[in-house]
Amino acid sequence: MRKFFIVGMTLVIALLLVSCSREEAVTPQLGSTDIISSTLTINTERLACEILLASGWQEDSEVDLSTKMLNPKGDGEALCVLDFEREQISGDIFHYSWDVQIGGGGFNVIRVHRVVKERAPNRPIRSRKSVFMLHGDFKDFEGCFMPGLMSQLYPDDFGIAVSLAQENIDVWGMDQVFCLIPADETDFSPMADWDMYKFAQDTRTGLAVARTVRRFTGNGFRKINLLGFSGGAALGFAVVNEETMLPYGKRHVGGFIPVDQGPFSDDVGFAASDCATAQYYAELVDSGEYAEENFFPMFGVPAREDPEGPSEFFDDFTNLQAALAVAVYPYVDGFPYHFLAGEFDSDGMPDGLQYTNVDLWVDFMIHAPPFFPNAFSRDELISGCGAEDAPWTNQLDEVNLPVLFVSAAGGFGLMYSYTLDLMTDAEISTLTVELHPSDEVDLEFAHIDLFTASNAPQLVWQPILEWIMSNHGNHPNGR
Repeated sequence: MRKFFIVGMTLVIALLLVSCSREEAVTPQLGSTDIISSTLTINTERLACEILLASGWQEDSEVDLSTKMLNPKGDGEALCVLDFEREQISGDIFHYSWDVQIGGGGFNVIRVHRVVKERAPNRPIRSRKSVFMLHGDFKDFEGCFMPGLMSQLYPDDFGIAVSLAQENIDVWGMDQVFCLIPADETDFSPMADWDMYKFAQDTRTGLAVARTVRRFTGNGFRKINLLGFSGGAALGFAVVNEETMLPYGKRHVGGFIPVDQGPFSDDVGFAASDCATAQYYAELVDSGEYAEENFFPMFGVPAREDPEGPSEFFDDFTNLQAALAVAVYPYVDGFPYHFLAGEFDSDGMPDGLQYTNVDLWVDFMIHAPPFFPNAFSRDELISGCGAEDAPWTNQLDEVNLPVLFVSAAGGFGLMYSYTLDLMTDAEISTLTVELHPSDEVDLEFAHIDLFTASNAPQLVWQPILEWIMSNHGNHPNGR
C-alpha cells in the first residue's frame, strides 16, 4: 500500500504513523544513484530450469535442461529454488510458488508466483497472453491479488489473479524480499539498502524467470504485461523507466498497468506531503532505523479477536471501529482519499463498508508481512519533492509502451495523473471507477476496493482483462 498518515479528527497515532507536514521540505538524498549500474548476476536460464524440474513441467522438446543446469564452468552449483508449493484453487486453476535465493544472506529470498489453468495435472496450458503482478506496500502477492486465500469467509478463487487465469491469461507475480522476513526478526541491518534500485532489479529477475519458463514450455518469448498496484505501481514506473535505457532484446515489459499510484503529482499540497514523508523516511534510514513494523496486523488482530473491546490506539473507538477507521478516513491532511468506501452512523463513526466485506478487510489486515523497509518508502515518494532526476523517473518520456492507468475516484491514482503527461511516447488508456458525485468523494469507491470489492470483478478486473486481450502488450518489441 502507499504510505498515508492518519491526520485530523482523533486519529493521530504518534507511535505508528506520522502526520504529513505542509511546510516546504528539503529534498531527501536519493538512494542508489544509478539504477542500472550493475547487471544481474543470476543465471535466469538455470533458475528457470530449476523451476521446471521442481514443478514437474514438461519442457519444450528443443530445450536441453541438462546443459542449462550447468554453470559457465560446467561444475556443480548450489540450487536457487529453496521451496516449492502447488495448490488447487478451483477446478483447473492452480497456484504455484517458489522461494528463490537471489543473493547472499538468508534475507535475499523472493517468492515467485504463477496462477494458471492446467490442461492436465502439472501441465499448464499454453497462452499467448501473460501478466506479471507487483503487490503494494505492507502486503504480498496473495494478499493483494488472491485475497480469497487469506479469508475463511470468502471462496479461494476470489481475486484478480484467479479471475484472469480463468480466462486463459498466464498470471505471474512475486513477493518482494521483505515479505519473507519472520515476525521475530530483530536484526534489520540487511535492509539498509532495500531501496527502489534493489526492488527494481529483483523485479527484473522475476520477469526474466517468468519469460524464460514460458519460453522453455512452448509459450514463446513474448514480452510480458506488468501490473503494479499502489507502491507496486511506483516500482513498475521504475522498471519501465529503466528499460528505456536497455536494448529491446534485454527488455521484459510489453505493456504496463499502473494501478492507483504514480511518481508525480501536479498538486502542490499533495506533492509537498509526499516530500515530507520521503524526508521522514530518509532521516530514519540515516539514523540506522531500516524497517518499520506493519500497522495492518496491529489493527486487524484486535478487530478479529475482540471486536467490541476498546481500541488501544483511538479513544472512544472499539477495535473493530478502529480497523474501519484505518480503511475509511483520509490519509493525507486536506485530501479526502482513502483505502475503502465506508458507511457511517449519525455521529460520523464508521460502522461498515460499502463495497468490500468487513470480514475480508479484517483478514486483509491480519495476513500481512510483519515489516517494511524504510529505504524503499523514502525512494517511493521522493519524486514528489521535484526530484525529476531520480534514476527511476528520469526517462518516462522515453517509455514507448501501451499503458492502462487504473484509478479509483476515492483512491490516490488521480492525484498522480500528471505522470501520464510526462509519458509523451506511450500509448495511454485510462480506467477510473467513479460511483458517486464529486461532492461525495468520502463515500467513493477507493484504493483497496479495486482488488477486494464485491463489484471489482465487473468494474475493474474485466476491463483489465479486455485490455490485455486486445492488441496491447506481449509483443516482441512492447507494442
